[in-house]
Amino acid sequence: MKGDNDREFADSERVYLGRTRSPENERLHVERYRLAAAFVRQDHVVLDAACGSGYGTQLLADVAARVVGLDISAHAVDYALQHYSRPNVDYRRADLESPIALNDANFDVIVSFETLEHISNQRRLLTEFHRLLKTGGLLIMSTPDRDVFQQLAYQSAFHVHELSKLELTSLVGDHFKIVELYGQVPYIPVGWHKVVRLLASLDVFNLRSRLGKADGFLRKVRRAMVPIVVSEDGTNTVRITLNGNEHSHVYLIVVASKL
Repeated sequence: MKGDNDREFADSERVYLGRTRSPENERLHVERYRLAAAFVRQDHVVLDAACGSGYGTQLLADVAARVVGLDISAHAVDYALQHYSRPNVDYRRADLESPIALNDANFDVIVSFETLEHISNQRRLLTEFHRLLKTGGLLIMSTPDRDVFQQLAYQSAFHVHELSKLELTSLVGDHFKIVELYGQVPYIPVGWHKVVRLLASLDVFNLRSRLGKADGFLRKVRRAMVPIVVSEDGTNTVRITLNGNEHSHVYLIVVASKL
């Protein structure tokens, strides 16, 4: 296909299953879509805003009556058309920084994962999503938790404005009623840091205390530790509270309803 080369896959944060460098990151993205699919019914019309390469749109289409997938990237849309086409899926190019050329109150569910942090006018995007949703429809969004990202020293050249949990829930809450809030923890790849984080989470050898007394590098390692939290169904996505101080997550997933 046109533009189908390694650089296209590497020079963005979009996930192309089997082509990205991190299977753990792919698993996180797929898990978000499976969570969203649990809220979708067979008669639903769904919008996948910033659908990327289309793997998640296909997962939603397995459940929904119809899915529209939007992405600004021509390469991503072409890839989705070639690899994840379905009779009930319509892929289109769209810039979410601009008004979306779709009819009012047309969707039962809007899914938009890892999108907000790339948008400069986030409030306008939420207003657009509100316009596009039917009354009683659901918005399901994910974004990294800025407070946790900063502690872990995670940085992305593609992010315009990251949000804390409070900022996210306030922004969404101005437009919708929040139904559920989830935290998602990265799957830890094999390596020395996996061992360190696992030991820290279990507090083997009183490691937290020892690291607390250390300085320099060891303090940085301690800040980089994320407790390994796995829910009963074996995923790394767990419910968290709006006002709690949980820091066991790196990504936030909010489910909200249009009243």
